[in-house]
Amino acid sequence: MVTESTSGYILNLEIYAGEGRKLQETIFTLLEPYIDQNYHVYKDNYYNDVTIAETLLSRQVRVCGTIRVNRNEKQITVFETWRNHIQEKG
Repeated sequence: MVTESTSGYILNLEIYAGEGRKLQETIFTLLEPYIDQNYHVYKDNYYNDVTIAETLLSRQVRVCGTIRVNRNEKQITVFETWRNHIQEKG
């Protein structure tokens, strides 16, 4: 679901049922009208993924949300790098 931040009006909606299209395809279908326009996206951890976030960032869409550490190896590396950075700061 894509909503307008001030009013909360629904701008685009698609139900992801885990069947048929892949999650990434569903996300990009929903966001297509807003790609390359410097929008911000806030996502639930189920829909958040490092690879998807990197792709969105490369298309001028900022991403905010929790990432599950157990999703894939790349995400574990990102989490460990972040954790080590926080520990170094004390």
